[in-house]
Amino acid sequence: MTTTVTHLTTRTLLSNSYDGLSTTIGIAVIGILALLLLVREFAPLLRGSAPGDTRALDMAIVPLLIVFATIVIARMAELLA
Repeated sequence: MTTTVTHLTTRTLLSNSYDGLSTTIGIAVIGILALLLLVREFAPLLRGSAPGDTRALDMAIVPLLIVFATIVIARMAELLA
């Protein structure tokens, strides 16, 4: 299975243009980020736990926020150039 995933990833990266690839990755990052932020907000309501118990989600959210900021900055720079 690992070789199949590697092969498909390589083929996808090489077959798409930069614009198509960055748009696809951007949409995926935004979707995952939105989902994790929703889960983080509703987790205390569903589990009845304290708001500070979302450290595991924070570990996934912070890198996605950095990627999101990078995507926004790159798109703004492309528009302004």
